[in-house]
Amino acid sequence: MTPTDPDLPCIIGVAQLTNRDGGVEPLDLWEQAALGAERDAGGPSVLGAIDDLGVVYCDAWRYDHPGERLAERLALGPGHREESLPAGTAHQRLLNAAAERLMAGQTRVALVVGGEALATRRALRQGGGEPEWSFPAADQRPMFDPEWFLPTEWDHGVLQAPGPFALMASAHRAINGLDCDDQRRRLAAISATGSKVAAQHPNAWFHRALTPAEIADARQDNRIVAWPFTKLMCAYPDVDMASATILTTHGQADALGVAADQRIYLRGWGFARDAAHVAARPEVGASPATAAAVGDALSRAGLGLHEVDAFDLYGCFPSAVEMGCDAIGLDPEDPRGWTTIGGLASFGAPFANAVGHSVATMVERLRSGSDEVGLVTGIGLHAVKHVAAVYSSRPKTIGAPVPTPPPVQLSVVGSASGLATIAAYTVLAERDGRQRLLLVCTLPTGERCYARSDDPDLCAEALRADWINRRATLRADGATNTLVEVTDAPAPHPTLALG
Repeated sequence: MTPTDPDLPCIIGVAQLTNRDGGVEPLDLWEQAALGAERDAGGPSVLGAIDDLGVVYCDAWRYDHPGERLAERLALGPGHREESLPAGTAHQRLLNAAAERLMAGQTRVALVVGGEALATRRALRQGGGEPEWSFPAADQRPMFDPEWFLPTEWDHGVLQAPGPFALMASAHRAINGLDCDDQRRRLAAISATGSKVAAQHPNAWFHRALTPAEIADARQDNRIVAWPFTKLMCAYPDVDMASATILTTHGQADALGVAADQRIYLRGWGFARDAAHVAARPEVGASPATAAAVGDALSRAGLGLHEVDAFDLYGCFPSAVEMGCDAIGLDPEDPRGWTTIGGLASFGAPFANAVGHSVATMVERLRSGSDEVGLVTGIGLHAVKHVAAVYSSRPKTIGAPVPTPPPVQLSVVGSASGLATIAAYTVLAERDGRQRLLLVCTLPTGERCYARSDDPDLCAEALRADWINRRATLRADGATNTLVEVTDAPAPHPTLALG
């Protein structure tokens, strides 16, 4: 038998927990998860060897020095400390970066921890209080960094996640030649599949196996959030959940006495970006970066998609799953399934750390022996950042990374009047019943813009008709563009203008 490369990165400990009793703070959850991962790895000698600590960005409370605060709780020695950016790719990207340092001999054992206490925080605020958690909250890092969000996106309300993902869903429908009803059924079926998986997962926030009809039916307790998404299709963030992952090398695992069947190898990983702005994407409903990230991960692992036994595709909204499947050539109804946790509407969405639960679940599944290879993906911001990782119960040399091309971006303008072509659209609905149209339009110059309308007749028509590639008339009103009317005639396709 060929000896295993001692520098290969492998996971030796994982833990995940869900607290439904409230009254916890994130730091408590991080500590519990880290100690759980230590127990899973086999004992206290593991925690004492950790010299690389990554903490996933926490939305519930911005500790002044999160890495140091957790290191103090765990009595860790000196070493590398890192906090992630606020993105759904965070846990896996911290693991990927730690793997690079481990293979380079810069560190010995890495711990990545993340978790949220947004359910507790919400309960406190509903009671008129604020958290009184240990250590002061630092100045909030601006969530909507100018690098990722244009002023016109602020002005048109393209910030909350359901809107951009619903815009992508409308454009994706056109790419696949589906009508609105067919797409709603397909999205509901994807979500129902996720709910059935979550119903069997001990750490899921919701244990409810729903039918596609229950998910698609818009009613008082399942309102439309952003057409075609109902509430039951949308990620649920108000959870108290945490996870931890301990990563080391094969050689260090030997030195720590970790059993061979405890190790799950990180065989390959990749990262890529789509255009930062929804309107800047040549195909609003497609994700070349997903294909690039997954392709890189599989290439480094020396595997093809057909050799993957289990998947956990990031499922903040069913359109993200749909686009991800199309990008990598996976049927959402593939018998291998698209998720191991159930998607973030049913499993719960602990902000930037959802992938931490995907990794822990995949490791547990691969250890059971039912599968040998698993693929995990993560999405950041409005499907801008994409990460992928391949895990396996069998070690193998990791290939060289594959360069990923930079995203193609179209020019996006703030103010626009006159004729345009509708590239994507959705109807956003508030809890009080108010509705608002949000559109991405292509101008005759080939540039893109956003537009909106509060007109109830236009909102009602948008819910009945398919407006993709229809001709629209826009009026510039200060910082926003207002949709005036939509004609029946399809608009000509202008040459798109690269930014």
